[in-house]
Amino acid sequence: MVDVIDITITKGFEGRAVASLSINAGSAIFDVKCNIAEQLGAVADDQLLIWKTQALHNTETLQEIGIPSGACLQVIVKKPISAVSSCQDGRIILWDASAGNLISRIEGGGKEVKAVSVDWASMRVLTGDGDGCLNLRDLRNGDCLKTMEGHAGCVRAVHADWADERAISCSHDGTIKFWNLRHATPIHTLVGHYGHVLTVAANWDKLRALSGGQDSRIKVWDLQTGVCTGQLDGHTRHVGVLEVDWIGMQALSGSHDCRLRLWDLSALTCIRTFLVALNVRRSDVVTAVSADWVRKRAASCTTRDGVKIWDLQTADCLKSFDWNGSPIAATASLTLSKGRVVSGHSDKRLRMWDLQSGKLMFALDGHCSPVTAVCVDWSD
Repeated sequence: MVDVIDITITKGFEGRAVASLSINAGSAIFDVKCNIAEQLGAVADDQLLIWKTQALHNTETLQEIGIPSGACLQVIVKKPISAVSSCQDGRIILWDASAGNLISRIEGGGKEVKAVSVDWASMRVLTGDGDGCLNLRDLRNGDCLKTMEGHAGCVRAVHADWADERAISCSHDGTIKFWNLRHATPIHTLVGHYGHVLTVAANWDKLRALSGGQDSRIKVWDLQTGVCTGQLDGHTRHVGVLEVDWIGMQALSGSHDCRLRLWDLSALTCIRTFLVALNVRRSDVVTAVSADWVRKRAASCTTRDGVKIWDLQTADCLKSFDWNGSPIAATASLTLSKGRVVSGHSDKRLRMWDLQSGKLMFALDGHCSPVTAVCVDWSD
């Protein structure tokens, strides 16, 4: 018969009790962390447990370590995962996504926000709006610091180089704009796509960019001159997401044709194709991709089918899970290194998922209309 022992959990070395557990002595440390997660909201993988200055490993059991009933363990929680999301009514919400808590809300004046880029150090957010404007806001008080006008259609993606005060955006007007954030003025307007431009990624060191659009093409740009220097052909429908390895000169694209393509940017050729869904439905599109270029792994999200993990060398699907009955996921942010996905859904909720198990960790309530964009600080 396995004994049940009582444990007190204190936060860090403050001595303040934050949880108490009655648990089998044969339980593994990871099980203890899961119990703590239910009480504190800090996910198991973000916890470090310490007993008498000894860091405890997930696979060890309480009995093996020799932890007695009445013992006091210290829990140290890693930096919270912050997230910013937007919705159709223009509201922007700052979250502590580790604990599932809403920190602050910025009213948007009814204008739809379709894209967000966040400077977590200065707590500023650059938004791409449905009316073609970019707005720079202070996340702490909601103040609009600058407005940049120039696009004639909905802004679909924005990315900022916060160190040098530059940004890039793409729009339904068929253009890409390279901005000087300090002066709120465009440096170049890039023209070359037919129809909406849906995604853009920039290499700020080399001043290069990739863009994907409604015309199914991916274009390579020189941001110094504003000239298109190459084109990648292969997708048969809109290209909506891009992930780029600028050092290895490879890119991963996701399309409405329900395929991923891995590209050689030096040769401008497709290396391989990944079939995300057998039946291409207009209502099911790839909404996010993430790559671990070192381990040769990738992950993709679609609106309906959920998440798939891929081997970049073979195009094999290693693992998959669906949205578990949740409504359409219009947007997502994911990371392979931390094993997490944050998805934004048509039922006005954000959801955090565990990539390893495919389980829903929690749902975040706070928006009053469908979620349109999400940006997550996945850094340590």
